Amino acid sequence: MKKVILSAAVLFCGATLFAQSNDSKVTQSGNDNDNIVTQTGDENRSRVRAFGDDNGTFVNQTGTSHNSVVELAGSPGGSDDNLVNVDQFGGDDNNILVDVSGDSNIVDVDQDGNNNNAGDEFLPGAGVNITGDGNEAILNQDGDDNFGDTWVEGNDNFSNLRQRGDLNNSEVSQMGDLNRSVLRIGGDGNITTLEQIGDRNNSVTEISGPGGSNFNMVDIDQVGDDNGMLVDVNGDLNDVDVRQYGDRNNANDDFLPGEGINIIGDDNTAEIVQSGDDNNSYIRTTGDDNSAKTAQVGNMNESDIVQEGDNNNAYARSEGNNNTSSIEQYGDHNTGVLIGGGQVGDLNQSTMLQTGDHNTSRVSQFGDENISEVTQTGDWNVSDVLQEGESHMSTVDQMGNNNMSDVHQSN
Repeated sequence: MKKVILSAAVLFCGATLFAQSNDSKVTQSGNDNDNIVTQTGDENRSRVRAFGDDNGTFVNQTGTSHNSVVELAGSPGGSDDNLVNVDQFGGDDNNILVDVSGDSNIVDVDQDGNNNNAGDEFLPGAGVNITGDGNEAILNQDGDDNFGDTWVEGNDNFSNLRQRGDLNNSEVSQMGDLNRSVLRIGGDGNITTLEQIGDRNNSVTEISGPGGSNFNMVDIDQVGDDNGMLVDVNGDLNDVDVRQYGDRNNANDDFLPGEGINIIGDDNTAEIVQSGDDNNSYIRTTGDDNSAKTAQVGNMNESDIVQEGDNNNAYARSEGNNNTSSIEQYGDHNTGVLIGGGQVGDLNQSTMLQTGDHNTSRVSQFGDENISEVTQTGDWNVSDVLQEGESHMSTVDQMGNNNMSDVHQSN
């Protein structure tokens, strides 16, 4: 396999620069080129551009305030079967840009320190850009105030981004079919954005760490068919927003066991929006002051929300055919709502189970053959069920104190 390696380790061969404020520029155009650059010191800059076939470039940087750029384009079809390994260790304020065009390439970027940027300040672009099929992008960042940007365009590509620290910002974009993405974030105050456009894409996002990760934001968009998604968050004051547009989308995961959205902590917010056919959604929150929302527009949709804790609020709305929604809440001050435009279509079913204090359940179904079951066990429970259409069945079971139930069914 052809290799392009940027390493913090020192290679004692090739062109070597050991002074501070070093600047290295390498441009290759042709075939079977080989170049090695080693820089040890502070404020180093290195640019490598290889346009041709079978290029091999080794660039090593050790110190602080490094900048490095690697571009591989290759001849007409791009650069294939390359290994790009970028390592920046033992320093702060590093910048990296890797731009690869071709198939079956592997890009591995490691940054250790603070204020690292897997983008670029002296060459416009994003952290890791890959164009082609069967490519793999790996970006690891340790420290605080890091920025990681990965762009993958093509089919059968894999993106793996890991950030460990606080106040990190990561963006992953995948354009094409059969792509896989894994994001693992550990720390507080992180912002994660993932976009997948194509068919049969899969994504996993994990936010966790010792004691949990807090004040994080996750925004995921999937546009296409047969997509699978898993978001797992452990911490407080986290915000998760997931939108899926297409057919047969599934807000859980095919290659990492888990459920659609898992949140453990306080003051969390989770939201799933699905538009298309054969959609499936799952949200589970454990903690205090949680809010969960699921909106489904399309056919054969299914939604499950389970919340354990205090002051939880659950909202599920489905519009289409063969929809099924279930809301379970265990704790205090829970409110479960399928109201307003809740389930408008055919063969809808709604089941709500609330166990705790100050629970309120409201269900509205407009369409045909709807079934609603509400069970509340606790104090201060209120249940309203309105069904208008054909073949409705409603069962409300309340056990506790100060319960009130109002059921309206009309044909």
